Amino acid sequence: MKRTWSFKQVQGILWAVMIVALAAIMTILSTIFYRNSRQEYLHTSLTENYSSDFDQDAESLKKAVDSIYISNASYHRLLRPGLSEFEWIGAAYHLQNTLESAARSLDFMGGFFVYDAGRDSMRSEYSAYPAAAQDWQLNQTLRGELTGLTGRKENIKDYFLCGQEGYYLYGWHAQNITIGCIVNLSRYNQEKLDTTQGLAFVRDGQMFAHTPGIDLDETAAAQCVEKADGAIEAGDITYSAKPISLPDIQLVFFQQSDGRARLWKQTDFWVFLLLSAMVIVAVMYSFNRLIQWSMFTPVMHLAKRLQTMKTMKAGEDKQQDSAQPSRIHIAEIDRINEQMNAMLDEIHSLQDRQYQEKMRADHAQLQYYQLQINPHFYLNCMNTVSTLIEDGRTAEARDLIYALSSHFRYVFRDRKTLVPLAEEMKEVRDYCNIYTIKGGFPILLEGKVSAEAEKTGVPILAIETFVENSIKHVKKNGFILRIIVQAECVQDEEGKNLTRIRISDNGAGYPENVLADLNREVTDFAYSSQHVGIDNVRYRLSLLYGDRAKIYFYNAPFGGAVTEMTLPETEYESSDC
Repeated sequence: MKRTWSFKQVQGILWAVMIVALAAIMTILSTIFYRNSRQEYLHTSLTENYSSDFDQDAESLKKAVDSIYISNASYHRLLRPGLSEFEWIGAAYHLQNTLESAARSLDFMGGFFVYDAGRDSMRSEYSAYPAAAQDWQLNQTLRGELTGLTGRKENIKDYFLCGQEGYYLYGWHAQNITIGCIVNLSRYNQEKLDTTQGLAFVRDGQMFAHTPGIDLDETAAAQCVEKADGAIEAGDITYSAKPISLPDIQLVFFQQSDGRARLWKQTDFWVFLLLSAMVIVAVMYSFNRLIQWSMFTPVMHLAKRLQTMKTMKAGEDKQQDSAQPSRIHIAEIDRINEQMNAMLDEIHSLQDRQYQEKMRADHAQLQYYQLQINPHFYLNCMNTVSTLIEDGRTAEARDLIYALSSHFRYVFRDRKTLVPLAEEMKEVRDYCNIYTIKGGFPILLEGKVSAEAEKTGVPILAIETFVENSIKHVKKNGFILRIIVQAECVQDEEGKNLTRIRISDNGAGYPENVLADLNREVTDFAYSSQHVGIDNVRYRLSLLYGDRAKIYFYNAPFGGAVTEMTLPETEYESSDC
C-alpha cells in the first residue's frame, strides 16, 4: 500500500522544527541585547515617563487644592467667625461634594480633605484604589500631622507614614481650617506596573516608600540617586532615578531581572549558539530539497491535467493523461486531480443556469415592452381626441394630447433605469388626467410623498401599474375614485435605509381568490393573461433587488385595495449620456 502524505503534515513538521530552533536563538540573542541595553532603556524611557506622569499628577492635585483655597465659596464660608452649627454643616457639606468630585477623577491612591481644628472635624474623600490603611486610619494620622498648626496662613508640604506606606501631604491652613490633598507614594501607579516593576521614593538619602512585592536593596536604591547617570544594578534588580517636583525627594524606578541576562558569560551558551546555527542551516537545506521533490513534480503533473481540462472545455474529446505520476503522493493534489471532471460539470451547469436566467429576464423585457405599446389604449385615446375636436372642445383635446405625449415619452425609456420617485408621481398624475378626460369620470389622486423620498430611485412604472389597476376595476357610474400614494424613508431593525410606498384606493378591493396568488413568492416568471402588469412589476423587483424588496397586497378594513412596497433606498443616478 502506498503511503500518502498530506502537504500540511510535511510542512507542519518541518516548520515546527525550524520555528523552535529560531525561537531558541532569538530568545538568547534577545537576552544579550536586553542585558546590554537594560540600564539605558530604563533610565531614558520608563523612569522618565513615570517621573513625568508623577509631576503632572502632583501638579494637578496642587492646582485643585489651590483653586479651592482661593475661590471656593463653601471653604471661605467656613473661615467666617461666629458661624452657627447649621451654617457650618451646610458649608462643609457643599465643600465635601467638591472634594468627592475631585477625588473621583484620580487614577491612583490619593484624595482630598478639610480639617477644622476648632471643631476637631475631619471630612475627607479618597479615590477607590486600595491602600494598606483604612480611611479612618488616614484621617487619624492626618489629625496628628496637622496638630500644632496656628491660626495664621501657612502652606503645608509634608511626608508621613500610615499603615507602613508613605504619603505626601500638600495643603493650606488658615484660621484653624486646613484644606489639602494626599498622595500614596507606595501605591502610586501600581496598576500600571507588572509584577517585576515598581517605584520607590528616596528622601534625604533614605528609602521613604516603595511599591510592595519586591524586596529592595535600600542602599543600592539610595546610591543610584547620587550616581551621575542615575542608574545602577544590584543583584537581579536594576534601579534608575529621576528628580521630581516634590521637595527633598527623588523617584526611583526599579525592575527585577532573571539569570538569563547573564548567559553571555557562560561557555555553554556559545557552544549552544553555534550548534543551533548549524541545525538551522541543515533544516533549511533539507526543507528546500523536500519542497523540490514533493511539490514541483506534482505541480507539473497538475498543470498537464489543467491543459486536459481546457481541451475538454473547448468541446474536444477527453484525452488520456500521459503525465508521469509523482514520486510522492500529496493528498490535496490527488484530490484536485480526482475532481477535475466534477468541476467541468459544475461549469456547464452554471452556464446553463445563467442562460435560463437571461431567458427569463428577456421574457420579462419582452412583456414589459408589450405593456408599453398597448395599442388598444392608444387607439381609444386617439378616438377621444377626434371626438373632442369635433365637439369643439379643443382645450380638452390639447390637454389630452400633452398628457399622452408625456406618458409615452416616460414609458419608452431604458427598462434598467431607475427613475426618481418624483418623476414616477408625475407620470401617475398624467395617466390619471388621461383617464379623467377620456373616461369622463373624476379621479382624486392624493400624493403624500416626503421630500427625502422624492429623490430616491424606483423602477419605472412601479407605482403607475397599481394606479392603472385601480382605475380599470372602478365602478364608473357616479362613483368618484380616490387613490392615495404615500412614500417615506424609514430604517429597518438593522439600521438600513428603506423606501416604503403605499398605494390604496376606495374601490371594491382585490378578490379573495386573487390575493393568495398575488402574495405568492416570486420564483420564476411565466406569461399570464391575468394581472400581467402586476406580475411584471413583481418579477422586475425580484431581478433588481432580490429578497431585499418586499411587496404585499391586501384589502383595507373599510374597503379598497392596498399595495405596499418596501425597497432598498437607492439614490437616483441618471444613466443618460
